Amino acid sequence: MANPRALSVVATADVKTDARDSFHRAQLLRTNYLPESYVPPMDPDGVRQLVRYRMDPGESVAEVKNKVHALVSRNLLDSFLADYSDVFGRGDSSAW
Repeated sequence: MANPRALSVVATADVKTDARDSFHRAQLLRTNYLPESYVPPMDPDGVRQLVRYRMDPGESVAEVKNKVHALVSRNLLDSFLADYSDVFGRGDSSAW
């Protein structure tokens, strides 16, 4: 797979025809100067996918917690929850 940014020389040519572009690319391929795009091997790609799956639930939990904190602040319930260090944690049980 050729890197399109590195092939910008073809795109900036004065005379652009399909025949000239294909000839130029064939010359680059023949002389082993065709710039290739990076394609990750299967193993790191699988690790990346696992990391993405691992990060998604954590980000979703953080997003929901942030929304709850915003609702509490918006509805002036901060004073009610002042005894708790974390709305989702244990906090002070004497308030119950």
